[in-house]
Amino acid sequence: MRKIILAGAFLSAISINAQTTNFDNLVANNYTGKSITWFSSSWGSGFGHRIINSDPGGKTLLSIQGRHNTATWSDILTLTSNGKVGIGTTDPSGKLHVSSGVLGDAIFILDADTDNNNESDNPIIQLRQDGGATGINMGFSEENFGGNNFGIGTKYSNQEVWNRFIINPQNGNIGIGTTNPSANLHVNGDGVRALRYSTNNINDRVNDSPWYGLGRSNFTGLSTANNKTSVQIAGYYGLLLRTSGGTFGLHQNGNVGIGTTSPDSRLTVKGKVHAEEVKVDLSVPGPDYVFANDYDLRTLEELQKYIQQNKHLPNIPSAKEMETNGVELGIMNMKLLEKIEELTLYTLKQQTELNSKNSRVQILEKKLKNQEERLQKLEELIKSK
Repeated sequence: MRKIILAGAFLSAISINAQTTNFDNLVANNYTGKSITWFSSSWGSGFGHRIINSDPGGKTLLSIQGRHNTATWSDILTLTSNGKVGIGTTDPSGKLHVSSGVLGDAIFILDADTDNNNESDNPIIQLRQDGGATGINMGFSEENFGGNNFGIGTKYSNQEVWNRFIINPQNGNIGIGTTNPSANLHVNGDGVRALRYSTNNINDRVNDSPWYGLGRSNFTGLSTANNKTSVQIAGYYGLLLRTSGGTFGLHQNGNVGIGTTSPDSRLTVKGKVHAEEVKVDLSVPGPDYVFANDYDLRTLEELQKYIQQNKHLPNIPSAKEMETNGVELGIMNMKLLEKIEELTLYTLKQQTELNSKNSRVQILEKKLKNQEERLQKLEELIKSK
């Protein structure tokens, strides 16, 4: 192996007695393993650097190597013939490939404003797509990430705002969509979902802002595909439980819906209700007024005429009204009780009239019996003569 030794002999060939030798090209023999080596070191032998070419498997590499208190040379930086650069590797798989098997040796440091003059304290790594405005920024930037935050931001085309992922180095808070995270994880979004995690079977949706009442598009929840089964908290519904068979919703206004997402009362149920007991607080008085002496009870003739004209009982909504407006159980029960009490009065009145007629019948029967007895005696008297 031939080496070009950059020591006293090499320097003598290039510069002798302050005379400079000019050359247009420096060509080594057409072999691999040629190197330029620096042996001198204030630390003694076993230290130094060299530039060496090699051709392992036709890769054609140019490497900068070094050794530190050892006789073995180690690769520091390698350049391939196709323009790739490797640090700690002789087989870079990208334009820049950094690799190390030693803890800490693969650290990449970008240090801005090393003299503390505040002229430049925003170290940034920027990746742009085909030289355009679409790209990714990563680093510290007052303009893009605010304050002393470390951030990763994306930007599409000519949009003005960077989509940000922020880490505040002072308190460790992480912000997504905000440059001022106020919690360990602060997510801010203006769409239907601020954060979504998806697998083939379940979608997890998370959003912090609904607790501040920002509207329907903000919620925290879990859902399966197509929202067939889901749990949503806050937003328009407040709390919404959804299954393939129906929904249960507790809205921000306090209304509860079962089987419906639009409850118009404190409890709205679309479907059948099965309960062992239901207690209803009355919003109207009980119909004991029916038994008052001054209650205006229709006669049966008047009631018959009303039914013939209206096809329903007085003070009872028609079938069409009930189909349109529904039935309020508390009020309807009181109206039905009113009709029962009126029916009781009709029955009592009829019973009174019936009792009176029965008394008259008994009197007539007694008179008839007396007459029959007298007639029988008269017939017997006539027969005896």
